[in-house]
Amino acid sequence: MSFEYPSCPHCKYPFDADEIWHRQNQCKFPTEDDGDEGQFDCPGCFITLHVRLELTPSWTFTDSDGEEVTS
Repeated sequence: MSFEYPSCPHCKYPFDADEIWHRQNQCKFPTEDDGDEGQFDCPGCFITLHVRLELTPSWTFTDSDGEEVTS
């Protein structure tokens, strides 16, 4: 499963792992439960962002050797 970090919808500032998981630059990304919300100013354009966590389930199928099976 691949994961892309979000960017600001206004200025396209690219948030990185430290800002999301370690709350650097006062970014308050919700990281615990589906539907959790946070609010902070974008470090790029300083516009207040309202952020909601939406967990999307994903499954990977593997064969008996542990290799990923794709359709």
